[in-house]
Amino acid sequence: MNGFLVIDKPAGITSARVVGQVKRMLPKNTKIGHTGTLDPNVTGILPLAIGKATKTIGFMDNETKTYRATFLLGTSTDTEDVWGTVLDEKDCPELSASAVEEAVLSFVGEQEQIPPMYSALKKDGKRLYDLARQGMVVERAPRKITIHSIEDIVYEHPYVSYTAVCSRGTYIRTLCVDMAKKLNTLGTMSSLIRLSSGPFTMEHACKLEDLEPQSIESRLIPLDIIFEGFDVIEVDRLHAKHLLNGVKVELMRFAKKKVEPGTTIKVMYDNELIGIATAKDGTIAMTQLFSMNESLKNDCGGV
Repeated sequence: MNGFLVIDKPAGITSARVVGQVKRMLPKNTKIGHTGTLDPNVTGILPLAIGKATKTIGFMDNETKTYRATFLLGTSTDTEDVWGTVLDEKDCPELSASAVEEAVLSFVGEQEQIPPMYSALKKDGKRLYDLARQGMVVERAPRKITIHSIEDIVYEHPYVSYTAVCSRGTYIRTLCVDMAKKLNTLGTMSSLIRLSSGPFTMEHACKLEDLEPQSIESRLIPLDIIFEGFDVIEVDRLHAKHLLNGVKVELMRFAKKKVEPGTTIKVMYDNELIGIATAKDGTIAMTQLFSMNESLKNDCGGV
């Protein structure tokens, strides 16, 4: 059983608990992991990698995510969301819709963001949220993020909502706080829905309560969805076995166009993804093996 299962995560449950519930429905010893955690009160897209798909998670580092966020003006909390402890409140007069839109849109583009204390990042081997719960505030290095777009801005005082497409590692809670600061007031996130993660959207998602052990396999999305847009070659049986056994193969034998050195290539055999290779000096060598083709698996010693 290999592929992605996309869950529409409900509020009030951790991503780890979702993984645990699904794992109990899978055959024994099946590998499973998520591609990016959601806070307990955040809902939406939670892609789960199952079986061989767990090997592809590292290829999703540059994938974008889309969120629908709402924040409350005039209030600040320790967690940067409404589920935390209120630190301060400030009267916030009603603003013009144009001022709000201008402030929110000013965050489109590349920028540096200081991660919140309530996050899973580590400082000297300790989780920041563990330090925060002890009342500690430590210095955090800013991280580069990109907000690719912000759309559908709605201002209904004292709430502001927007949809953002952003790079991996963006903290939307912090973005909401910074937007409020731009409006010369306090702010804290009041709701967040993840609408997409990489190639996965709500169209792929299923409700956790609708999931049954016998239905999981039919819901799996093939793992090569991660590699859409990659250069691809189709190899014959002999060269597929060579690649799976660690032997370099001449690239021009199969490439339909010039491929630059260092290019990551999707390798197919018999219309199935068998691995990911890298081009170098006119040859390719496997960097990640999948080999789900049963006949090849038998020939290559169960790769």
